[in-house]
Amino acid sequence: MLHRGASKFKIKLAYGLAVIAWLLANANQVAKAQAAESISQPDTAEPWSTSTLWTNTYQHEFCTQTRALLAARIQAEQIQAKPAPPPRDIPGHMLDEFTLNGQIPVSRYYVDDTNGGQGTHIGYSRNQIDQLVSQFKERLRKIKGTRVELPVADATVVVPRAMHEDWVLRALSETIRTGDRVVVYGSMTPTYEAMALACGAAAVVTSEYNALTYQHPNITTVTPDVLQSMPFLHEHGLFDVAVSITSFDHDGLGRYGDPVHPAADLLAMQNVRCVLKPGGRLVLTVPVGPDGLAWNLHRRYGPLRLPLLIQDWQVRRRIGWSSERYSDPQGRMNQVYEPVFVLESAFDAKRTEL
Repeated sequence: MLHRGASKFKIKLAYGLAVIAWLLANANQVAKAQAAESISQPDTAEPWSTSTLWTNTYQHEFCTQTRALLAARIQAEQIQAKPAPPPRDIPGHMLDEFTLNGQIPVSRYYVDDTNGGQGTHIGYSRNQIDQLVSQFKERLRKIKGTRVELPVADATVVVPRAMHEDWVLRALSETIRTGDRVVVYGSMTPTYEAMALACGAAAVVTSEYNALTYQHPNITTVTPDVLQSMPFLHEHGLFDVAVSITSFDHDGLGRYGDPVHPAADLLAMQNVRCVLKPGGRLVLTVPVGPDGLAWNLHRRYGPLRLPLLIQDWQVRRRIGWSSERYSDPQGRMNQVYEPVFVLESAFDAKRTEL
């Protein structure tokens, strides 16, 4: 079970206040997005009708509502003429929502990965990606059958990058089946795309705000708005596995040119459920420890926000988990510890606790 520093009632109250405030603030945008979508639809059903995509009743109802919220956010993004440098401080009117009414402490670690608002372009050749795939196949061969290496309990000690990559590789090898279709959220290098291919994925789609050129026949790169569009999902189908490694904790902080949004990480987790097949799984890592927000570096998930992030998912596996690090206040905000969660999307199942 998660160690809870606050009562369940307090957690639900904080979450309710934050999300309700956000919904009220965006009500007009949601209404406009819904109206625009209904106007654009002809009387006859389009070939990408939601009823033919989401055959699970629970998923259909949930994703129909979630798409309205997503449409409002995409509309806000399109209003911007071009990516802008992230704000140096949390907008005052969003402070309570970002901190769950002052319960989450804020520190300052400002980062601008928008290239001064100009955006960035990242490119890898097929040869480079194939080399990565070969390396991860060999690495997977070496770690199979061995015990998971755990971090030391002291939160001031950095978890080696190689250890964390091995955790992710293990999780992917246990989750991906040969021929699966995989979606990767957030990518600055094709590391996790190559891992997925090494584990048997037939195709990988990467969703990223920045421009990507990954020259590989089994990798497709798109922007988040394209990934969530109905034509794209009908053309490519829903996914078996989703992967988000050190990604959603940045959502809504503006660091990568995305719109500032207090609940963007929570909305991202809900959106994943709409691109996965029923029973699909998400391999997730985020910084874990006492709750905190390093503006605009990332969020750290503790007893308050971690349960909100993974609500409505079933926890199937944890790799590298340390209860000591989860509760140790000595860990620095820019010195992250990220265990791996394997979560299952189940629309007709109750949430399970850690």
